[in-house]
Amino acid sequence: MDSVMTAINPKHTVPVDEPIRCLLRGSRDFTVPISSDMDFVPNKTIIVRAGAGSGKTTVLVKRMLSLLRGGSAPDEIVAITFTKKAAGELRQRFFEGLMKAQRHVEERIQSDSEESAALWAQEKERLDEAVRHAEDVFIGTIHSFCARLLRQRALSMGLPADFEQIDDRDEERLRLEFWNSFMEAAEGDGRDTLRTLKKAEIPSSALFDLFGVLSGNSTVQFEGSGSIKPSSEGVFQTLKDYLNVLEPLLPEYRKKDALLSALLSILNLMESGDQTDPFFQVHLLKLLKKAYKDSDNPEFAVTLNSWGASKSAGHTLAGQLKKGKEELGKNRSLLEFVGSDVMPFVEKWEEWINDMALNFAGVAVDAYRKMRFASGKLTYEDLLTESMRLLKEDAVSRSHFQEKYRHILVDEFQDTDPVQAAMLFYLCSIDPDQKDWSESTLIPGRLFLVGDDKQSIYRFRKADFQAFHLVRESIRKQNGLDLKLSVNFRSDERICNWINRTVSGLFTAQDAPFQAPWEDLNAWKGRLPDELAPDEPAIVTIRMGDLRYVPKEPRLIAECHAFSEHISRLRASSGLKFEDFLILVRTASNIPFYVSQLSRAGIPVGVTGGAASKMSDALVLISDVLRCLYDPNNGVALVATLRSRLFGVSDQDLFDYVSAGYQLEALVEAQEEGPAHLARSAELLRKARTCLFELAPADAFERVMVLIGLESAMQLAEEPDLAKGMMLKVGAMFRDWQQQGYTIGRCVEELELYRRETLKMEAFSASAPMGNSVRIMTVHQAKGLQAEVVFLADPGSKQSHPATLHTLRDGPNVSGKAVLKRKFTFGSEILARPAGWAHAEDLENQFSIAEEMRLIYVA
Repeated sequence: MDSVMTAINPKHTVPVDEPIRCLLRGSRDFTVPISSDMDFVPNKTIIVRAGAGSGKTTVLVKRMLSLLRGGSAPDEIVAITFTKKAAGELRQRFFEGLMKAQRHVEERIQSDSEESAALWAQEKERLDEAVRHAEDVFIGTIHSFCARLLRQRALSMGLPADFEQIDDRDEERLRLEFWNSFMEAAEGDGRDTLRTLKKAEIPSSALFDLFGVLSGNSTVQFEGSGSIKPSSEGVFQTLKDYLNVLEPLLPEYRKKDALLSALLSILNLMESGDQTDPFFQVHLLKLLKKAYKDSDNPEFAVTLNSWGASKSAGHTLAGQLKKGKEELGKNRSLLEFVGSDVMPFVEKWEEWINDMALNFAGVAVDAYRKMRFASGKLTYEDLLTESMRLLKEDAVSRSHFQEKYRHILVDEFQDTDPVQAAMLFYLCSIDPDQKDWSESTLIPGRLFLVGDDKQSIYRFRKADFQAFHLVRESIRKQNGLDLKLSVNFRSDERICNWINRTVSGLFTAQDAPFQAPWEDLNAWKGRLPDELAPDEPAIVTIRMGDLRYVPKEPRLIAECHAFSEHISRLRASSGLKFEDFLILVRTASNIPFYVSQLSRAGIPVGVTGGAASKMSDALVLISDVLRCLYDPNNGVALVATLRSRLFGVSDQDLFDYVSAGYQLEALVEAQEEGPAHLARSAELLRKARTCLFELAPADAFERVMVLIGLESAMQLAEEPDLAKGMMLKVGAMFRDWQQQGYTIGRCVEELELYRRETLKMEAFSASAPMGNSVRIMTVHQAKGLQAEVVFLADPGSKQSHPATLHTLRDGPNVSGKAVLKRKFTFGSEILARPAGWAHAEDLENQFSIAEEMRLIYVA
């Protein structure tokens, strides 16, 4: 955990990478006209690897200004970044830079020689024109640029002229609606594939998740292995032979370990199940597989005491079974049988099931795409793929756009994916290669890319670390420029030196294609002056001990205590505000604890982001209330509401009420007499139900929340600020839904989707939007932000999940493998793996480990 402070008053020295910066934007400070500037290189394809704090955006803006000074028209320039916020900031900095450039040129006209003055005057004319038409420069996201291209060619692409770009949340809702209709039709048709998957105990939710993966990766080739259904008859018969010997030897004991549970369950199920059914046979074999611990030294999951007392027959048998040492008259142990027969069979079975699921979901993906295009609803991925197809296949359109857009500049290129990279190459290519976009010959000077491969941290959003290096190699082969900027303009040299020492080793421990090459940061400012905090070191480290042995809660309490002390001390000594402090965490899971502890210490904390259902129980409570009011027969929601802090009805009260012959729904629906202590709750629920159906949805929500005292109840929540923020957010959602014409029933259904996380909602604290507070967020959310003091918190948290998706680049092709999984409230279970998954999983794990190292660097 380290605090980082940024101050002012840099040394005015020339950065060591200044010669490279001159190539990108010309000589410093308008010392010569751009037409006479021998350093400026406008006619080369360039990729710049720019380290943290090296001024990537500044370089981009200055190159745009140099192009305008050199005679490029405003509407010929395209500047692309990857978020709307970044685009807004880039637009502002460009306009500010344009006005400054205009003033600089006016000054040079007055002070330079007569010969140069003429060139400066020419530049002034160009900049004056650029100021008048500044809005003609395209500055925006990759998706908005793609939408602009497609709108000009919609009909030729088979799209409605008024197509709509839908955001992720709307796409989630549309996908769910389509899936429900698709499944209803599939079940009505009695499709063999769906019937087979149901017999294999694959739930619809697992198929929906796979459908989402395929739909969100439409350019990835998910090809099945062509597996055929393996026969289970032989391996199942062998299992029965073992069980015939083992059954009389198994102990009757009150405790069961994994192996004993599996064996007893199999024996019980065999008494009533159809032993000739392959799906039933596989079910039993998979039960036994769960007890098998696969490793270099495999063994069964056995707890000896579960089989009997020490030295008993059961105890002895368990020890033998665990290590495969039993003697049952067989030529091999049960352990060997499972390892050599059951495990390979189940693997082949899963490959066959995975192929079936892949085919079924693939049909849904194609139908979903046709539905979207017919209705004119395009996702972000649709915009990219269709733009790429337009530029690749339509030579007339490509020539038109190449004539129109002559300079394409891209910021944060490390966040790109192969589709974005391909689209840019086709836009800038003389003759696009139809097989491999990276082999396309680029028009010199058309493409300018800036990024830091060490900051590539969005693999889960399809940002492809390999695509960055593929583009880099292609540019180098075409005699383009591959440049690097290493001077850091942001931080104290003590911070840069510390990062070089501590993080460089994490990078050099891994090689390509998993990790970026390390480049040391060079601090331009040197050691910052100490006016900000003269008695504070640049880096403060708090030793927490070996995190494997430090309990979580005491560790978090100690961190929060250290944070509050540090914040209070710096505010008192340097005049910093709460908003000058930023707390970064790896995952959002412990954010509520930090909010609670820091709030108790008098530190206001603002939260944005994090899954709403995990950050606060307010969403669950609101959903339960609305569901039971809308449908009093929903006993689960009604009981949860009555037992909540809103009403405080005890389990005994509910039991007595029902035992007396009353119906729970009567509390909401009817004026039925009951125990006096429930009368107040019943009255409130009935009034709230009346409001729900008599008022418009948004008004009904607000009135119901007032009636039942939700805001007061939020103050009793563990994190009241987050709970109140959630209530405000739900209210805003109801107002939006009302404007869209939703009925109250539809609103309640929509909210339940968020509660179950079928749709995603982020949490925020009620105080966050309203002023001076310490910010807390994950590293992913904070990328690109700055603060005077930064805490790297919660070093013990890990974002570790089994790999379920792997994409692999092999030249121009991107292939993928995805597992079939079932989600639970906490965690998930893999139901079927594709062929070759073990190797794919190993590769994906290496990419994940490398990205974790880059996350440390970004923080």
